[in-house]
Amino acid sequence: FGELEAGRWNLASENRNRTVSFEGPEERGADKEFVHLAFVFAADGSVRAFRNGQAYGRAIRTRGPIVFPAGQARLVIGLRHPPTLRARHLRGEVDRVQLHLRALTAREVLASAGPLATAVSEQEFQASLSTSEQKRRSHLKFEIAHL
Repeated sequence: FGELEAGRWNLASENRNRTVSFEGPEERGADKEFVHLAFVFAADGSVRAFRNGQAYGRAIRTRGPIVFPAGQARLVIGLRHPPTLRARHLRGEVDRVQLHLRALTAREVLASAGPLATAVSEQEFQASLSTSEQKRRSHLKFEIAHL
């Protein structure tokens, strides 16, 4: 986070060999609420970022997967890289971490985000109602507007 552009999520790697910006919008909510982040690494070297189940920025292309020999790599959450210095720590909380053995689909990422990503638009809500429910809702909205 913020390594290439202040306030933006990025892909970081050892010695910045594959550090790339997703060119997504500035993060404005992570200090006030939980944010679900997912990074999907495909076999072809493409990487997609998701924030609260929605695509974040653009897909990026890397030179492909890197193989790390067993026992010679570590997965570090909340710290850019060792050594452990206070200034390098994540200023926030990590609620959970999931590591999958395959690249998730966009739909699976959305499901993984859970309730953070379940906002329903006015149009989607309206379309889910029966004709009689739509009429009743319209009538109630009219009454509320004229109180």
